[in-house]
Amino acid sequence: MCRYKKFRSIAILMLVFFGFSSSAYPAGNLHIGALEIHPFASVEQKYDDNIFLEPKNQEDDDWITTTTLGLDLNMPIIPGREEDFTFKAKYAASFLKFWDYTKQDRVDHDISALADFKFSNDFTFKIEDNFQKTAEPPNNELTALEKRFHNTVQAVLGYMREKIGFDFGYKNIRDDYNNFHELDKYEHVFTTTGYYQLFPKTSIFGEYNFGKIIYDNNTSNSDSEYHQYRLGVKGQIAPKLTGLVKAGYKKTDYKNSSKKDFAGFTTLVNVTYDLKERTTLNAYLERGSEESTYSTNSYFEYNKGGLELDHELLDRLFLVGGGYYQINKYPDQTTEGSITARRRDKVWDGTVGLRYEIKDWVFLETNYEYKQRDSKFATFDYKDNRFSTKVSLTF
Repeated sequence: MCRYKKFRSIAILMLVFFGFSSSAYPAGNLHIGALEIHPFASVEQKYDDNIFLEPKNQEDDDWITTTTLGLDLNMPIIPGREEDFTFKAKYAASFLKFWDYTKQDRVDHDISALADFKFSNDFTFKIEDNFQKTAEPPNNELTALEKRFHNTVQAVLGYMREKIGFDFGYKNIRDDYNNFHELDKYEHVFTTTGYYQLFPKTSIFGEYNFGKIIYDNNTSNSDSEYHQYRLGVKGQIAPKLTGLVKAGYKKTDYKNSSKKDFAGFTTLVNVTYDLKERTTLNAYLERGSEESTYSTNSYFEYNKGGLELDHELLDRLFLVGGGYYQINKYPDQTTEGSITARRRDKVWDGTVGLRYEIKDWVFLETNYEYKQRDSKFATFDYKDNRFSTKVSLTF
């Protein structure tokens, strides 16, 4: 009876959304002077058969209802110069309701803001902030639903004259956990990039990053500094192929002498290929290192590759899908049960679904997602199946 009432509540809420959108706000947006306001809303119903990503025979399943409400804001910073001086902001609040594990109920917040300046003297300046309050795991090493916030502030000063350009950037990343305070940290990244325009839509570049990671409490994790050098190409890489490709070398020095340093090649590839007029394929590859929370390991080295597909089957009906495969390798030997070895994880994730654009402002989606991790130590293995249906409204 209880679940029937919850289903009924969801149905009523979705009908309210439809009625609200069709009568109060037809497709389009709201204006207050030069400010454009785009409200959006969605309701998603998901079944997850392993909500805590636990090993075999320890899984807990649940139904999760997520209701999201938000606003997109756009306005020119200088009237009459909409293309050169713009401000954009977005806010979304997501209300997650777990039907059985009610202690996991929470409200997530996503806030972003961007100010973009293009000056007549060939200089550009961009500053943006992205804030996220959530409990979703930050990567596939951590699986706990631990409440935290993540904030990234980034500023980039650019100059482009004829075929030569430069970027000078600074990024500040803050991670703050409600309970896992040993993971609270700041990351400061300084970047210098030089460009040369080979063709009207293609540039080659060289990039240098200097990063510094500082933990609030470094009794278990070590502060560090890293240097990274990469060469790359961006823009139109080949006919129908656009994106970014860069590769190079990274060296990380950990302040704690007991922590192993990292040195190795890094790669980032993110390209989009227009197969046909109705089909878009996005491919990405990445190799690098990431801070580790496991045992005495200071980092884990990862290799990741994935694909995303968007194909229009029929008018307004799209097939969407994708997935990735990732290998994580740890430098230190550890013992779990009767096994002593260096931890090595293989992670799979795959999604397939349909998106139906009922109107230009109403979307219906249904998806199936499969996640799996196979580790050198069986205690870290898990399998997870997720089924979801979602209705979205954008005005």
